[in-house]
Amino acid sequence: MDTTRRIFVGSAIVAAVAQLTGCGGGGDSGVSPAPSPAPAPSPAPTPAPSPAPIIDAVTLRMDGLARNTVWPIASPLALRTLLPLQMDYDSVRGKLLAAALDNNNMPQLLCLLPSDLSTVWALSLPSHPTALTVAVDGSRAYVGLLNGQIVQVDLATRTVAASFAISEGEGTSYFPLSLAIRPGAVDTVAISTGYVDTANLVKFHRLGIWQNGLPWPQILEVGPSLNNPAGAVRFSDASTLITLNTESSDNAVLKVLVGDRTLTALFPGVEGRGFSQSLDMLGTEILLPAGLRIDPVQLKTTRWVDGIGGSFLALPDLGELCEVQLRRTNAIGGFELRVVTTGIARQEQIRRLRFDLPTLQPTDGRSPDLVNWQALGRGRVAVHLYERVTGRTFLLVLDVESVAPLTAQSAPVTQGASQGMQLTALSHAMSGLAYDAEGNRLIASVAPSAGPTGCALVVIDPASGAIEARYLLSSPPGSVFVSSTGRVAYVCLPQERALQQVRLGSSPGLGWKIGALWDSVLDVAISPTDHETVAVTIASQRVLYLYTGGARVTAIGENYPDIRYVSSVAFTGANSLVVADSYTTNQDLQHYSITSGTITETGRDKLPAAFLFSFGRYFDGLIYTYREWATTDTAQAGGWILPPETISSLQQIGYVSAPAYDSVALSSKVSGAAVLSNPNGGSLSFDRLAPRAVSPLGGDLVGTRRLVVQDSGFASILNTAFRTVIAGTNRWATLCTPPEAADATLYIVTDS
Repeated sequence: MDTTRRIFVGSAIVAAVAQLTGCGGGGDSGVSPAPSPAPAPSPAPTPAPSPAPIIDAVTLRMDGLARNTVWPIASPLALRTLLPLQMDYDSVRGKLLAAALDNNNMPQLLCLLPSDLSTVWALSLPSHPTALTVAVDGSRAYVGLLNGQIVQVDLATRTVAASFAISEGEGTSYFPLSLAIRPGAVDTVAISTGYVDTANLVKFHRLGIWQNGLPWPQILEVGPSLNNPAGAVRFSDASTLITLNTESSDNAVLKVLVGDRTLTALFPGVEGRGFSQSLDMLGTEILLPAGLRIDPVQLKTTRWVDGIGGSFLALPDLGELCEVQLRRTNAIGGFELRVVTTGIARQEQIRRLRFDLPTLQPTDGRSPDLVNWQALGRGRVAVHLYERVTGRTFLLVLDVESVAPLTAQSAPVTQGASQGMQLTALSHAMSGLAYDAEGNRLIASVAPSAGPTGCALVVIDPASGAIEARYLLSSPPGSVFVSSTGRVAYVCLPQERALQQVRLGSSPGLGWKIGALWDSVLDVAISPTDHETVAVTIASQRVLYLYTGGARVTAIGENYPDIRYVSSVAFTGANSLVVADSYTTNQDLQHYSITSGTITETGRDKLPAAFLFSFGRYFDGLIYTYREWATTDTAQAGGWILPPETISSLQQIGYVSAPAYDSVALSSKVSGAAVLSNPNGGSLSFDRLAPRAVSPLGGDLVGTRRLVVQDSGFASILNTAFRTVIAGTNRWATLCTPPEAADATLYIVTDS
């Protein structure tokens, strides 16, 4: 499910206009066609008589308590599209303004109490609302209507102060798509219009400013001319208007200078994720729901805010960001809202709200769509849900501050074992594991099946198994890589074809993120001298990327005829790389140098044995290569430990007599020790190996001790240990999973 609001702005309203006006698609919409665009203002609407329109009662069960904080909005199902609820917050009076259809399909502007969504007053509107904005001083509200009109409402008297039309007729019906009141001038409003098909099928938007109901002389056509359909607009100050492209990612954000009745668009804009409905302010910066923060003065991206894959908004009263994600929990109206609040100067707090809404029936297996949201001051968030199957929409208010942060998940289980070994087991559905030698801590990625604490990177104390920190991620994570200094970790996000940096040092949190690669990330090498520089290979094993600080430096193998096969990668120095090929039978090591932002191949070395070697792992100056099946020369599974600078001295692992090993951890170039793990028929065995000769490169590694762990989780011989890491002196950790199971168990072994 896509939890952002990208599809519910331009295209949905355009489709609604097409249905109402008979343009672009035909067919019976089930609604009488709207009249032609009005060339002149209509008479001012009058307030609706008291009492307010009757609204169906819906009981929301949230965290086990019944709360009447849901307001169902009448279905726009007859239009076969969604007319979004428009809402804004009157911070002066502490009220939520909502413009929508009531349960009788009558357009209304309502003033609601955030505490229980009861109606304070209602005002009838002459047409479907398409946009709404409230002045900072609480004096005025502007409502855009589908018939091309703008209604100005005096919030003190609850009456219509003025109305004016922006449509021009002649076969083209403009309607307001987004509104923004100019700071210090409540009589001046910027209006971005939607489009419909004209007679010659040309589609375009318009952006203009109206003052006292009259347009400024300059109207920007933001279709072909600006290449930026301004689906959302916001003043960052009185002379700067920011527009957001809600339909594509090209020129997602554009800056328009507002002069003396003039508008000047500045190019180029900021490219990035568009498809959002609103622009928010986070201090002096622009915040997009997708997590992009922009300096409106320089019009440059300051950083990405990444989280659980929901949608961001600012909570000004708390000095925080809030991210909301909606997930379905059962088939009969059970849903879960995960809320993450991130303080400007502190780590995130994870909150979860489980609620049941029996009127929602997601028979197609999807959750309701999270369409719109609005911060309501002091930790309250209004959320607009749309259920595709029934066509009904709902307004829900969450009190973020009233929900306690989630506590750590189940405690680790420490159990004794024979042979002087202590075993700690953690069942957390983990999918990746690494060890930070600098900080003596395990870094693991947690799969979504772990529940509300899933989709995260966690820091684990290897001595106790306690989780010390958690960082939520935007999608299910995979492999984890840690820098030699332990200050940063990198985690693969396969579904996004992305790589996420996580800072583990003095200012912990999510760092930069790269995505939209050709394929999911396969292997990552972190520079030994600069943890901001990484080399990346992808699952197709065709491209080698180099990134610094989240910005792409260069890549090789992207374009024909430069065809190469690269799988595992390692830095052998500040400006040198070694890359392995496990895709073909070339059996070579490729050597590269990095000079002035370019990667140059400096040579290749053939491996002496005929096997494909997968995932070579670089550790302390050596590369361990691992093959998963036996070959005729050794009659058992095996691999090589070798120095990447030269392969003249090869060291083959000498195995003790045992089945093929599932996972291997290389310990040290000095000691040459290694640990091999293998689950087998109700037990998990570990073999510790050491070099036969004094020099780690002088001979085979041989087994020195076997440790066997008896555990009911290993009743099947098909259990797999898919990742083992050395975790300090006499300690290692292994991730194991039973066949066809998503939940992996982390075993931490301490050997006396």
